[in-house]
Amino acid sequence: MRRNEFMSQKESMEKDPELLKIYNQSASDFLHEHGLAPLGTVLISTLVRVTSFLSLEESSAFLMLWIWLILLRRARECTVDGEKITENLHFCITLDCVCSIKQKKDEWVVETTSGHTMAARRLVMATPITVTQKLLNISSPGRTDLNVFMAKVRGTAKKKYVDGRYNVFPMGCPDVSIIDGEDGTYELYSLRADFDLSHYFDDYCVLYTKSWEPAACLGKELHFSQKGNNLFIVGDCNFPCLEAAYVSGMQAAKALLERM
Repeated sequence: MRRNEFMSQKESMEKDPELLKIYNQSASDFLHEHGLAPLGTVLISTLVRVTSFLSLEESSAFLMLWIWLILLRRARECTVDGEKITENLHFCITLDCVCSIKQKKDEWVVETTSGHTMAARRLVMATPITVTQKLLNISSPGRTDLNVFMAKVRGTAKKKYVDGRYNVFPMGCPDVSIIDGEDGTYELYSLRADFDLSHYFDDYCVLYTKSWEPAACLGKELHFSQKGNNLFIVGDCNFPCLEAAYVSGMQAAKALLERM
């Protein structure tokens, strides 16, 4: 964490052989290495499935161990108050849709769909990694997008799904889990957009749906948050969590302040 204030996440990870090893190692191989394979079959695979939507073979050891930290320490949910964060910055915020980013000499030129053009010597990309890749024409061989879909419903679950608050479906099933809100509502999480709620409920009313496309970009290739030419990429491009986005943001902010 402290190293990330002075260097990119990629550089920091590569300076720690143990962290780099578990970043590249599958969760399944990690459990076998440490004699925990039987525990993975009966418990850990379910925890990884319901929290990351991945199998032990698909998940990295790094991601699995991060999930364990959530279980060991109380996790907190937060909401971002965008109005409060930006209340003193309204004068320098432009709401628009970026369609093109190009480097011209020593400046970054940003063009928007409304026809505006802005130029700056330093550029920070704090967008979802898929948007960043598209606008900057960055390829990521070996990385795959994980899309997740959710429906919040009020209704009556079928008999086989009423025991216990969590129902986790086995690997191979595109639907991941049903969570009982204990107030007459349920949440279904799935890896497919065309899930069929009638499989799980006798009667139901859809309150709302959500999708995360992608919820994460998975792969073993580490990316620099500082790309050179005064370009900084902020986000969870190396590890899908809020902490990774925060750390890369702190590193970019420190680098920018040093250049002022």
